[in-house]
Amino acid sequence: INGILGSLVAITPACAVVNTYDAFPIGIIGALVALGCNTFHCYCHIDDPVGAVGVHAGAGTWGLLAVGLFADCELPGVEVM
Repeated sequence: INGILGSLVAITPACAVVNTYDAFPIGIIGALVALGCNTFHCYCHIDDPVGAVGVHAGAGTWGLLAVGLFADCELPGVEVM
């Protein structure tokens, strides 16, 4: 479940400025980052019973970085300054 949620959290900041084919790697990497963060939290014995930190902090940070990496200024409504 956390992998699916990580995918959704990762694509949310970039959904208006990326192409459809760019959404797949963003989501896949977001899922891996979320699962990796949750594994790291378990290793550090940090109490997070539902994995919210890994999903929101890890995948959310990747989603913010993905906007800069995958944004397409050719899409309608996207202006790059």
